[in-house]
Amino acid sequence: MTEDGGNHMSAKQTILIVFLVVLLMAVLLGAIIINKYLKNVISSLHDDLAKLDDPLIAEDIDRLDKMDLAGASLERFSKDRKNYNRIFSEDVTKSLELLNNAAAANESYKLYTAYEIVKQVKPKVQEIGTQVLALQKGFMELLKFTRDNKLQLDALKKQYDDKRKYILSTSYDYSLALEALEDELHAIGCQFESVKNLTIQGDHVEAKRVLQKIRSAITKLEDELPLVKKTSSELLDIFPEQLTEISTTYKSMLKNKFSIVEIDICSTVKQLRNSIEESKKLVSQLKLKDADSKNHSIKETIDKCYDILTKEYKAKAFVDQHQAKIVKALTHTITNSVKLIKNLEHIDKSYELTHGELDEVRGLSSRIQHLNSEFDVDCQKVSDGGVVYSSIEQKWHKLIDEIIKTDERENKIFKDVDGLYDGEKIANASIEKFKQNVSLIYRKMERRNLPGKPDSFLQLYTLVVNEIAKTADKLDQVRINLEEISHELIQIQNDIDRLEQDTKEILDSADLVELTMQYSNKYANRNDIIHANKVAYDLYNNKYEYKEALDILAAAIEKVEPGSYKRIESDYYKK
Repeated sequence: MTEDGGNHMSAKQTILIVFLVVLLMAVLLGAIIINKYLKNVISSLHDDLAKLDDPLIAEDIDRLDKMDLAGASLERFSKDRKNYNRIFSEDVTKSLELLNNAAAANESYKLYTAYEIVKQVKPKVQEIGTQVLALQKGFMELLKFTRDNKLQLDALKKQYDDKRKYILSTSYDYSLALEALEDELHAIGCQFESVKNLTIQGDHVEAKRVLQKIRSAITKLEDELPLVKKTSSELLDIFPEQLTEISTTYKSMLKNKFSIVEIDICSTVKQLRNSIEESKKLVSQLKLKDADSKNHSIKETIDKCYDILTKEYKAKAFVDQHQAKIVKALTHTITNSVKLIKNLEHIDKSYELTHGELDEVRGLSSRIQHLNSEFDVDCQKVSDGGVVYSSIEQKWHKLIDEIIKTDERENKIFKDVDGLYDGEKIANASIEKFKQNVSLIYRKMERRNLPGKPDSFLQLYTLVVNEIAKTADKLDQVRINLEEISHELIQIQNDIDRLEQDTKEILDSADLVELTMQYSNKYANRNDIIHANKVAYDLYNNKYEYKEALDILAAAIEKVEPGSYKRIESDYYKK
């Protein structure tokens, strides 16, 4: 038991020893890896700090130091250089010291201590790098200000000189605002001097700000020049010339007995000249938007004056050209109205004018006479002078329209009544024709030698004969109503057509009764046929109802021999 237990303990001890050896080796390996990692990180951070000491930055600082900067430029440079020196004298030195401590701890395998130092230094090195990069950018911007300012100054100076020369060489175009423009040029010139002085003093930041003001001032000047030129041209040349033309034209029109009442030309021209002076003052003060707005108002008023004068000139030309034509047209219309009234009065003795034509023409004639009187007054005014021709023109346009409408209406009335004589002849001819047609229908019925005439025929025949006689009597009157007679003639024609159709049906029915009755002899032994023949005979010979008699026979034959009556009827109408 003791021997076995000793052997057993020996095995456990062996396993424990092996485990401890493996664990120790792992720890040693991990320590070696961490040591190497920290060594690399410490080396990389050393390199990052070393790179920050860029000789190009030192060159920029040296160049800026020799520029004798002043003002905001010097203040900014001094501040940035102080921060730059502090970073290297304090932050970088302290970071290098810590990195050396970390390297020493790492060499001694004080890995935790080395790791903590690296953990502290790493963000600090990144922060230092960011700060140095920002400072480097600031030094470069200061140097760039100097170069950019020089380029901008040269470009703006050339632009300024060109504008100055242009304004002086075309001074008439800008004469109203020349003093104000020269003041602006002088102010810009002073700003150039300021930039020059600031550059000499080394205040490049302030010089850049002044250059921006110069650029804005030149842009403003460039925007003003076209508007100054436009408004000046209108105020010095265009408007005065137009006002002179309006005044001269107006005086000439007054001499020629024109009258302008729509606007007071003299007062308006005076007001416009005052407005021009006010606008000139605005231009001289470079209040160009106000001046342009005022010029727009002046232009509208001038255009209105031109429109009024032109309208009166054209109106006079119209009056001169149409006066004689209107006299002729009025004379023609008045003469025609008188003739038409006499004609209608004569016609009215023989015919009833049912649409008030005579009263209408008398009204038209009275209206034209009134217009003629007004026209005579207008002509006298034109002769005396001092009329508003546009008013006369407007009035005469309406007069011409009324003359045209009156002529058209009277012509239509004349054409309508002119046909009354022909209408009477046609009506009489129609009556004679109706009499002949009715007589012919009656003789046709007589020639057939029927047992008698149906009551319906006699009633319609009597109606038509009476209608013809009544209308013929109206035509024999001293004063006739042709419109009423025309309606009656139409009704008579319709009744004659109906009488003719009824006569034809009566005669056809009578013939078919005879044919059907002859055909029914085939079935003379049938009681129904015998009865039908008896009833039909009575209707035919005694009551003269030929259509009813035919209906009785046709129904009976069709019942005995279907289709037989249809054949009889078809053969009859084919003849």
